[in-house]
Amino acid sequence: MKGIAEISIIPIRSEKSHSSEMVSQILFGETYSVNDIHDDWVHITTDYDNYSGWISHNQLSFVKNDDNRIVVTDKFIEISNDENIRMIIPSGSMITSVTDDSFMLNGKKYRITSKHSMNNSANDSSSIISNAKSYIGSPYLWGGKSFMGFDCSGFVQTMFKISAIKLPRDASQQTELGDYIKDVEDAQGRDLAFFGDGDKITHVGIIIDNEHIIHCSGHVKVDKIDNTGILSNGIYTHRLKVIKRIIEEKS
Repeated sequence: MKGIAEISIIPIRSEKSHSSEMVSQILFGETYSVNDIHDDWVHITTDYDNYSGWISHNQLSFVKNDDNRIVVTDKFIEISNDENIRMIIPSGSMITSVTDDSFMLNGKKYRITSKHSMNNSANDSSSIISNAKSYIGSPYLWGGKSFMGFDCSGFVQTMFKISAIKLPRDASQQTELGDYIKDVEDAQGRDLAFFGDGDKITHVGIIIDNEHIIHCSGHVKVDKIDNTGILSNGIYTHRLKVIKRIIEEKS
């Protein structure tokens, strides 16, 4: 069975409890496989990044029409349905093609009620950094994937998603992709820098140039970077492990 998010964001939890850790999110229009239903909880695996966990049963909607969908590239848009129920959906959400400010999703008609671009310019990979900078100040949220709260890898994944480049969900998975870059002096804009202690990867950010990085730590911000790590207010906050140049795999 296939499910689809018909609300702005569905939290994915590690266990069958509202007090359990949120490990990721399903954004509006994203689909998932239903693995098991246990009382008030549904075990799912996301189609986009193969991420598994539990969602609340009262947020479950089954796929009726699995239409071709496009990624919302605006930071957010406001939409309403035929019942005039309004919601804000964030970038990274999935909708069908827009005609006259309207689109169909899973058999329902929605109207975009806010200003929007929904153009193809964000599908140019060179726009990753400029897009990322527009999110400066967005708060940190463990498991988050939207402007309302990102974790470090959720921020990176979403910035690449809206530029049509597919990345896995976690930093430890993202570091397995791409080509190795020897040091910061060789880095280019949109390379990914990974940080951690010992063999464990605990943080990721997007290189702007060979002196600056944009990442989500407390909030989305730009800091200095060198071969030791991220330098914020004169203090090294994250130790550099590896830099990778991502080979594009279109989503």
